[in-house]
Amino acid sequence: MTRNKRLAADITIFFVFFALAALSIIFGSDFVRLTDNRLEITYTLISQIVCMGILPVALFGLLYKKDGSIPRKKSEAGDFLSSFIMGVKESGFAEHISLNKPKKQAVSKVFLIALFMLFINLAVAGINYILIQLFGFKPSNGGGTLYPNAGRLILDLFLVAALPAVFEELTFRGILLGAYKDNPKTGVLLSAFLFALMHMNIQQFLYAFVGGIVMGYVVIKTRSIVSSMIIHFCINAFSTIRAYGYQYPDSIANLLNDLLGAMSFALYAAAAVMAYFMVKTIKNLGEPSLADTTADIGAAIKKRGTIPLKNYAFLAGAVVFGALTTIFSFVWGTLR
Repeated sequence: MTRNKRLAADITIFFVFFALAALSIIFGSDFVRLTDNRLEITYTLISQIVCMGILPVALFGLLYKKDGSIPRKKSEAGDFLSSFIMGVKESGFAEHISLNKPKKQAVSKVFLIALFMLFINLAVAGINYILIQLFGFKPSNGGGTLYPNAGRLILDLFLVAALPAVFEELTFRGILLGAYKDNPKTGVLLSAFLFALMHMNIQQFLYAFVGGIVMGYVVIKTRSIVSSMIIHFCINAFSTIRAYGYQYPDSIANLLNDLLGAMSFALYAAAAVMAYFMVKTIKNLGEPSLADTTADIGAAIKKRGTIPLKNYAFLAGAVVFGALTTIFSFVWGTLR
């Protein structure tokens, strides 16, 4: 059953990466003729709602059943709509993605972890920026999103913070990590790595990977994907508000940028301290540690034996898609 669940998740992730790559090519060409503003909004809506929402839920619902079987015959998967509805019900989808309400005592700790991650992400992004520049990477001179008014800020909080918090978590900490609950260490690292590659941008890779590890660990500890959605939203909302503040120096939002600028190198020391306390906070969430969980099911894993190498083909394909686009973003940055 676990193998089929993983295979279904791997196939789903492969097609998510394929869809995102195709979407990037289409929107990067002259095929779509929209203003920059509408192009950005349209791309975000399609990539989030379709590529990381409807597509993965539909695929996983069609491919996996709770009894461990994968529908192969036309009679089982002939009619798309009925098969999809039946597949979602029989797959125990809510249970699979840990769609549970976090315990009350864990909620405040989750928000505290989100606060820690805001500063840790800044430090990791700074380190990543320095490293890629050492290898000749030249950051884009693009100005990013323009905020003509506060209305666009609210729209971006929906597009850049709320949608990814739901749909990216659904795909990576839900469908993918859910398939590796019996081996959480592997699941957390794998989902974090693919989450980082999904951004298809070398500038985002390192902090997305670190953030993915933290969010995956929190999901395992709280047994609730809502926890990672909260953290994800806070991180992206923080970045969006900072971007808005840069364009409005007299706004309250820019006070945050002034504060961070004043901290300068002290930010890295503060991030290290916050990382220490964040780890302690995660450990005290009340659930077993990853080490304990892995030890408890170690014998069960050994009994399943070695999974055939061919079963990793779709997962490898997703890695190749993500790695190629991420490498391309780096090479392109060195050439401009």
